Amino acid sequence: LKPVFSQIFESIEVDPLQWEAIRHWRLDRDGPLLLLPTHRSYVDFLIVSFACYVMDVKIPFIAAGEDLGKIPLVSYILRGSGAFFMKRRFRGAGPLYTTCFKTYMQNVLTHYGVVEFFVEGGRSRSRLMLEPKKGLLSIAMELLFQARVPDIKVVPVTIAYDRIVED
Repeated sequence: LKPVFSQIFESIEVDPLQWEAIRHWRLDRDGPLLLLPTHRSYVDFLIVSFACYVMDVKIPFIAAGEDLGKIPLVSYILRGSGAFFMKRRFRGAGPLYTTCFKTYMQNVLTHYGVVEFFVEGGRSRSRLMLEPKKGLLSIAMELLFQARVPDIKVVPVTIAYDRIVED
C-alpha cells in the first residue's frame, strides 16, 4: 500500500500519543477493540489498516457492505485486507442470516479482537457525519452486556482529506 498511497497522498498523519494507547491494548485484558472511522472515501478501509500496520497495531477485520464484494478489484483488495461482507439491511434477510452474521461477528471479536466498521453505514458525500447505524455496535455491545468480554474499547477515528480521492 505504501507505494500506492505515496502516489495518492502528500502525507498520512496520525497522532502518535493516541496510537500509543491502542498499541498497549490486549484482548484478554481489555476486551475487543472497535475502530470506528469516519467514511468519506473508498480508501478509508485501507488507510486505517495501513495506519495500524505502520503503528504496530493488530490489523483489523473490516466489516464492508456486500455491494463492495461484487466489484472485482475492490473485493480482491478488501478480502486481502481482512474484510468480510455483509448485507446493508438485515430486515428481510431472514433469521438464519442474522443469526449466522451475529455469531460470526461475535466470534471475530472474542477470538481475534479487532474490528473496523463505519458507524455511519456508508460514505458521506457531503463531508458531514451521517446518522449513526447502531446494528454492528449493538452486536458488539451484547458481548459486554452478557459478560462474555471484560470490556470493549471503542476508538473513534477521524479521517480528514483536503480533497477526497474520488473527487
